[in-house]
Amino acid sequence: MAPIIQELLMISKRRLWEHETKFYPGAYTSNRLPVKLVFWEKFNNPDHAIEFEKQVKGWGRKKKQALIDRNWDRLKELAVCKNETHYSKKES
Repeated sequence: MAPIIQELLMISKRRLWEHETKFYPGAYTSNRLPVKLVFWEKFNNPDHAIEFEKQVKGWGRKKKQALIDRNWDRLKELAVCKNETHYSKKES
């Protein structure tokens, strides 16, 4: 196994352990155990990973499920704003 893959697996296992053991008592997951890893993505830049995680935290359940299912068409469909005041709904 490539060293980078081993490192990523080690980090993932550590993060799961932190959640499962309530390592951070005030964390969102500390009262929502057990934790199950349902989505995993590789990022070359840790800042991009953190930015993506924060973005996903603001999504609704349907959009998160589409991501978990890797249903990119459904995710794109759910990303479209349906609010009547959205700029795309305004007349030219």
